[in-house]
Amino acid sequence: MRRFLLGAVATSFVVAAGIDPSVAQTVDSGTSGLQEIIVTAQKRPENINTVPIVISVLTNQDLIQSRVGTTQELEWATPGLVFGNTNGFAQPFIRGIGTDLIGPGQDSPVGFYLDGVYLPWTPSVLQQFGDISRIEVLKGPQGTLYGRNTTGGAINIITRDPEQTFSADASVSGGNDGYGKGTIYASIADKNEIALIDTQALTIRSRWPVAPAGSPTALAIDKEHRRLFSAGRAPQMLVVLDADNGHVIQSFPISAGVDAAAYEAETGLVFASTREGMIHIFHEDSPDKFSEVETVNTEFGAKTMGLDSKTHRLFVDTADFGPPANPTADQPHPRRTAISGTFRVLVYGP
Repeated sequence: MRRFLLGAVATSFVVAAGIDPSVAQTVDSGTSGLQEIIVTAQKRPENINTVPIVISVLTNQDLIQSRVGTTQELEWATPGLVFGNTNGFAQPFIRGIGTDLIGPGQDSPVGFYLDGVYLPWTPSVLQQFGDISRIEVLKGPQGTLYGRNTTGGAINIITRDPEQTFSADASVSGGNDGYGKGTIYASIADKNEIALIDTQALTIRSRWPVAPAGSPTALAIDKEHRRLFSAGRAPQMLVVLDADNGHVIQSFPISAGVDAAAYEAETGLVFASTREGMIHIFHEDSPDKFSEVETVNTEFGAKTMGLDSKTHRLFVDTADFGPPANPTADQPHPRRTAISGTFRVLVYGP
């Protein structure tokens, strides 16, 4: 591969994202005024404009328009609300008030209520919405308004009352087979494994060992053929796995200090860059057979890599390095340190 040298480049991007406030009142398209919303935040029907409480209200129509379908998604449409989830335990925070503690007996400063009934068990708070009239999010200390002292605030879900007329809600979605599986693959270096995370259930579905590699650091994927490429540091190996069952298909030795991996679908090439100053290149001959193409010598420290799939160019960055410091009890194997002002980007092309 040919190499091009770029000078030191420092680029920063600042993105300002505007956040719309939650809708406390909905506009009636047929009138010029605002629709009146009656809330029961103080356990009696009142107009929201006269309630002396900081409150956000989401009607059923607001939930539909905001695509809010679960309790965790309430944070999308409610300023000041952050809704966490740790191992199935809900962790709501209102204006920064909440708790990271989970387990039996650990009540949150944010109270959760269903039709005015307190839900003490936080896993029961994680639920999908159905047949909702409105949701009231009260911000700040609420005293014992709902029978339990809440210093952060209260979230009250009010369901619809029974009606004589039949009504139903439905949604339809479509896509091709295998699209949007909602899966994340994460390298767990200290466990020598890859975790398969279900983003819909927010659970770890599987754990796959990466042996004969160890301390997996870099990960890439061939989405079409369902292949994972995991590069580890101890032992120093690139391992090819089946992305559906974790079966190890093939492995190759690589140099020390791997930091990045990439896969290019158009050429079927797999790349792994290491701190020793090498880019290892492999080819996907078939989904079950891979071969080593070449090893490109770069420079020491050029372990961070990017791939431009349109131009087929690889970008790695490095710098000049001084000698390592003297060994100490805390650092028996000190590394060489970069020299200030020598940063550069190396570009390699076909």
